[in-house]
Amino acid sequence: MKVIKYRGTRFKIYLFFLLILLTGVFIGALVSGIIPTEQCENIVLPLKKTGQRNYGVIFSKSFFGCIKPVLFMWVLGFSGIAVYCNMLAVVYKGGVLGVALGAFMKIYGIGKGMLISACGILPQYFVFVPVLMYVCIATFEFSGSKQKPKRKFANYVLHLVIALMGCLFTALMDTYVTSLLLRLCMNGE
Repeated sequence: MKVIKYRGTRFKIYLFFLLILLTGVFIGALVSGIIPTEQCENIVLPLKKTGQRNYGVIFSKSFFGCIKPVLFMWVLGFSGIAVYCNMLAVVYKGGVLGVALGAFMKIYGIGKGMLISACGILPQYFVFVPVLMYVCIATFEFSGSKQKPKRKFANYVLHLVIALMGCLFTALMDTYVTSLLLRLCMNGE
């Protein structure tokens, strides 16, 4: 009975942070509507360069871009304000995604903008969002855990290692899959 109750609690936490992420995406999409077109072009420019074959630069930028929020959230798990800071970090990542999606829609129109967004942004976010949610739940559980301190810390470090492997997979996806999809999608640009 406790296992079912515990898993239900974890699902509620996951759902809560997912709703926070979607709120950030919505806010970012609204913000992109008021950004001038010239600034939207600056947002789209790095993705156009991603279609080129400079894999080392793409991988390092993507990997460090994933690690920053994960490490930030993990370190904050040691404090009492981890949940609130995690909410801000998730809203921020959602806002960045929303602004990028809105910029593509604004520059390329709805049809091609959605296609380029699906090719250039969403593949890595399908991997990164679960990693982000995993870290949120790990920090939430760590800050409220009643385990012995050594075991609690060992479990928390294991969660970080798993999240870093997810960041590595996200960066690989961004480097190779996204680049390939963008070259196919934006062959004329």
